[in-house]
Amino acid sequence: MGTINGRAWPFTERLDYRIGNDVQWRVVNLSYVSHAMHLHGMFFSITSAGDGLRSRTYPQDERPLSVTQYVPPGQTFDMLWRPERPGNWLFHCHMLQHMTPEDGDPLATHQHGDDASGGMAGLVVGIRITGEAPPATTSSVPPRRFTLRLREEANRYGDRPGYRVDAEGIEATRLSQGPVPGPVIVLTRGQPVAVDLVNDMREATAIHWHGIELESYFDGVPGWGGTPGSTTPAIAPGQTFTARFTPPRAGTFIYHTHWHDEAQLGGLYGALIVVEPGQRYDAATDHVFIAGYDGPNFPGRPREPIVVNGRTTVPSVTGGPVPTTLRANIPNRLRLINITPDDVALTFVLTDGFRPVTWKAVAKDGADLPPPQQTSREARQLVSVGETYDFEIEPRPGQRLWLELRRGGGEWVAQTLLVAAP
Repeated sequence: MGTINGRAWPFTERLDYRIGNDVQWRVVNLSYVSHAMHLHGMFFSITSAGDGLRSRTYPQDERPLSVTQYVPPGQTFDMLWRPERPGNWLFHCHMLQHMTPEDGDPLATHQHGDDASGGMAGLVVGIRITGEAPPATTSSVPPRRFTLRLREEANRYGDRPGYRVDAEGIEATRLSQGPVPGPVIVLTRGQPVAVDLVNDMREATAIHWHGIELESYFDGVPGWGGTPGSTTPAIAPGQTFTARFTPPRAGTFIYHTHWHDEAQLGGLYGALIVVEPGQRYDAATDHVFIAGYDGPNFPGRPREPIVVNGRTTVPSVTGGPVPTTLRANIPNRLRLINITPDDVALTFVLTDGFRPVTWKAVAKDGADLPPPQQTSREARQLVSVGETYDFEIEPRPGQRLWLELRRGGGEWVAQTLLVAAP
């Protein structure tokens, strides 16, 4: 089991901060594996990055914002952030195996999902923020209310259950005909929402709004989130929990289970897109590609169940791949997401057959990149667990492109055909 400063959750140090005070951390990876370090509820700036021998310091106007940062073995990064809301928060590795108890550990049970251990272990740090937050801007607009139903299907994968998310009361696009991923939820910056999370399963769960800046109680960490006297509960079977928040920025985010269960993470996940007021999500020019699992990974499955938009390559009636259609001669946005349990170094590559094309970097983790970093570059991007990246391309009419997903060593995982049409 991994440790942070020599300790594993729930015995890691609790860090206490006041609202409005800047916090500077240096994260050093002294382990032999990569990590994806995720801060709940707030963004942080990357002020420098290094390899133990030398460090690059970013000028202030070039500091990228992140909620999840990939750090390979022997690498370091410095992060600067400012607590904005009171409550309990987490900073942890987003790889499931690095934040889940090992077999035989007394914490390896969800019977106590409402206490401070929360079914977590390993590379997890608890943060307690106190102080008065600035008065929230009140909105005269009533919250947009909709429902996400969290469902379980027995024996979908042999003798193992499968999970899925269905949306009610909101127009939501599904990226595949199968159960994964969940529907693409589209919200508007500044518009309050009330999401009824209905647990139709036989076990408890929780939903985390990954990258969304919101109140701690609604962040989705049972037994830890919230404030003293008002702790986030697990969503018990047959129960409903209403998450309330107002998205403060437009971008690409994720919703997913925070129950530290690979089986649940093989179905309870989806893309969360926030658009600017007055804009709409247009699937003809705005394309989501989310890498995740189709069900649990267990001995006997023919392959690790990584899929992109629920599939590896989908055959059409004629036997060829079903393409994603791009709009030619205008910018198309590609939103790339990795919400696999542990595949920390997946790389998306966009090619015209054999060579990568060029795309323009736009955003990371839902935050626009600093202008000096919004550059055209080779269409190749490592997307770690819990990261999102946005790029723009302007394809030629009839151009055929392949979006490939590869492991860190170059091994092919999945492929999607993109075809540009007028």
